[in-house]
Amino acid sequence: SMGQNILLWKVKNGVCPEAVDSLVITVKEFTVPSLLTPNMDGKNDYFKVMGLETLGKTELVIFDRRGARVYQNNDYKNDWNGVDHKGNFLPEDTYFYILKSESGKNLNGFVVLRK
Repeated sequence: SMGQNILLWKVKNGVCPEAVDSLVITVKEFTVPSLLTPNMDGKNDYFKVMGLETLGKTELVIFDRRGARVYQNNDYKNDWNGVDHKGNFLPEDTYFYILKSESGKNLNGFVVLRK
């Protein structure tokens, strides 16, 4: 998860004294998928941005390679599955995204859509 994560563990084998320790892992970057395969097999079906919840309200805009806007959601919740603004599945291709958050953090890049 984004932010500070604490990993705790305990080792007990019955012979040696119990050992306990912890490790703090801080995740600062977002993970944005570069491949979307919306065939509903449970893998890469949605454009799921790890860490999106830390941005607050976020807008997602998807463009095709000609620069035409094909999808927009003003309050994105990791639920885009390769459809256009009418709900029709887009053809396999490379698409470009812009994520704009109310916190001021913006992300952009591309995602490849395969079925």
